[in-house]
Amino acid sequence: MSANLQYLKGNLQTLYAAAHYPTEEPMLSADWSGANLLLKGVGLTGWFFSQVYEKSARIGFENPEQEKIQAALLFTRTIFSQEQELAIAAQMDYQALLQLSIRDVQVPHERMRDARETLTAWHSSTNEWTKFLKSKDSKEIRVWLNTFSEELLEEPRFFSREALNKSAQLRQFFKIITVEGCLEMPFAPLLFKAACSQPLEDNDLKNLKVLRHKIDKHREMIGVRNFEKALKSLNEIFKSEDVVSSLVSMKMALIDAKCEIFFQRDEKHFIWRNTLTQGMSVQWGERELTLGEQLGEKIEPEKDRNRVFEVVDDDSIVLSFGVNRALHDLRVNMRKKFSWALKSVKCVDVEAKGRFAVIKRLKDPITHIKWQSQTKLVEKDVAIATPIANLVACLLQRNKMFVDLSADDIMFNEKGRLTYLKLPLEGPLNFNSLVSFTIKCANENPLVYKFLITKLKEHPYAVFYEKMVENALKKIPDTASNYAAVLNTTPFFRNFAFTKHIFDLGKSLHDKIKDLKKSCLEEIRSSHSIGQRKDVPDIIANAILICYRDGGHIGLLPENFALEVLKLVRQRL
Repeated sequence: MSANLQYLKGNLQTLYAAAHYPTEEPMLSADWSGANLLLKGVGLTGWFFSQVYEKSARIGFENPEQEKIQAALLFTRTIFSQEQELAIAAQMDYQALLQLSIRDVQVPHERMRDARETLTAWHSSTNEWTKFLKSKDSKEIRVWLNTFSEELLEEPRFFSREALNKSAQLRQFFKIITVEGCLEMPFAPLLFKAACSQPLEDNDLKNLKVLRHKIDKHREMIGVRNFEKALKSLNEIFKSEDVVSSLVSMKMALIDAKCEIFFQRDEKHFIWRNTLTQGMSVQWGERELTLGEQLGEKIEPEKDRNRVFEVVDDDSIVLSFGVNRALHDLRVNMRKKFSWALKSVKCVDVEAKGRFAVIKRLKDPITHIKWQSQTKLVEKDVAIATPIANLVACLLQRNKMFVDLSADDIMFNEKGRLTYLKLPLEGPLNFNSLVSFTIKCANENPLVYKFLITKLKEHPYAVFYEKMVENALKKIPDTASNYAAVLNTTPFFRNFAFTKHIFDLGKSLHDKIKDLKKSCLEEIRSSHSIGQRKDVPDIIANAILICYRDGGHIGLLPENFALEVLKLVRQRL
């Protein structure tokens, strides 16, 4: 960093501190050279020069401190303008080199490095101050600086709008440099092809995979907000090549390569999103929309990928607030691309800044269905439950599942088709979560539940769980060899890939059944005169197995399971 930039950085930091000092006017001072601004009386240096100016005034100097402050402010403005012009020149050179690189022209490494270093040094020295000047909190010090400049120095205003706009443009280019620094590789040439929808050769796809890996590895350091801004700046450079360049195409190429940064939580947006409550207003173009009731399951904000609100006085739309601002404008493309088991609900529009999406309003989620069946399944319930059962069967067949699947986010559209409020992003199958999904869909109707789990009951995991229940009741230990015995009973098991997670869940179920049998026996002995009857443990074991099978339970035991077992045992004693 040059000496001028070091002076500039220090003086801007002092101005920033003065603007936040609890006095009506900034308590500024300066050193005797008139180069360094100080906070009056603050710190050893500030205290020292306060003493110097006080003694100088006593021996005849006329207001020397004010003279030095004027000199330091004028010096600050001068070097700000000079260094800004140098940064702009570096930006132009950097842009020219980027444009050469996307044409597959070898660029001088030293020139690219020098341009990056100049822009980085400028950003490091000025960013905090220039961002502050654009905020409402800077009003008082801006007025003070402009008055000081115009009245005392008879000079134009400090930090004009033009100068601030130039800094904003420099800041956008710095986002590209920041991302390049994190990745330790240039990425403009590869993304240029993607942005222009040019075919990617095998080597391009290989490089894209490397790029995706590096982006995801450093995504916490990069941040989705900065990455989005870097891509927007790149897209502006691409457009200067007189080609049709698309930011969405660029993002979709990365998503196709399994890049996860676009699904990352943007903390600044997330904090704002969590302040939203019923009755607050947001601006959508020229319309002011008032938030109604929040829809869907109320879960911890940290786990909620989307917050969806009704709109007061407009039941045709809802507003969806995601985890960042980058994802919503991809929604239309991703809706077409990722509709593999369910279609995502239609997106009407995305707010200009990407803060929320305006979504076509559907009615009640499937968890609100009032099932009519009591003693047997009625045709109306079968017609409604069949698409849900087909969805479960599809997920099992593909051995995949939607990320963050929730029954509260699935509704029937006006054509009677199941529709997903979220994007149906593909993730690994979580069998137990799928079982929980059917339980929630059934809404405590056992007939509907048994209909929904038809395919689940045939799945190897379900058979495995039932074998573990049987083993627990037969007092067969849950050892590795006995697991193997369970899995080797049929070719069906031997050909199916089991995970440690399922083994652990099977072991947990095995232990719960053993404990349940023991607790039921203790309860029966305390409440019934069974004497020396030796058949009671077998009656309890048989009751547990009957309740497990007849209830359609698959690995998960409901809270009232013990009561059901005891009721059946008492009937058989």
